Amino acid sequence: MKYPRIANYLVFSPKGRGQYTVRDCLNEEEYTFGSLIARFAGRLDGKTDPYRIIPALERETVERMLFCLEEHGLLREGRVLTSSFATVLVTLLIPKWAPASRAFARIFNTLLKWLWLPVPAAGLLLFRRLLPDLNGGGILAGTLLGLALGIPLHELGHAFACIAGGGRVFEMGVMTQFLLPGAYVLLDMEEIKNRFHRAQVHAAGVEMNFLLAGIFLLLTCFGWQGTTFFSAAINNLVL
Repeated sequence: MKYPRIANYLVFSPKGRGQYTVRDCLNEEEYTFGSLIARFAGRLDGKTDPYRIIPALERETVERMLFCLEEHGLLREGRVLTSSFATVLVTLLIPKWAPASRAFARIFNTLLKWLWLPVPAAGLLLFRRLLPDLNGGGILAGTLLGLALGIPLHELGHAFACIAGGGRVFEMGVMTQFLLPGAYVLLDMEEIKNRFHRAQVHAAGVEMNFLLAGIFLLLTCFGWQGTTFFSAAINNLVL
């Protein structure tokens, strides 16, 4: 990123009388800007010289607008979203949701809502019936497998549910909190009016982990690497 870039988690909405409301979805703050600075900010993509965005503007005017945006913390620098003693968030992906990907999100979320409980229930019933031999090997591999799939797919569950309901997903990434690794998704549910779907967005991560636990339990019953899959199932239940 060579030039200043506007933060990707801002939502610009026309307010009337030449003004815009700018909602900061990371810090949950709201600002009111004039149409000029709003138009200028929307073109700060990190690749364009800010002094050439609106050629008619004087250099001092551009500098004042950049200072205003920076003062409010609305400019983005690098991949580190936020950093403190306890928490560090690092951006990995800023997705662009095309119509096809939104359709996929709706299909995925529908399947998740229907399968998150039946699949683990089927896995548990089959496990109790077959009682597969768990020889004690593969626990570490199963733990790593369960975390490697469970943590990112948990966040993807939130993301797909949000997109399916008409919300926004700004970015996804990795994080550490008190030195513990994890993942995060930054989303906005302002446009989701249905309260049941809003609740499902919050629940989608847990539903995903239940679904994964059920799949791993079913794989445990096939006898190959049973301990590994059983350990992965337990880890997703813990998640």
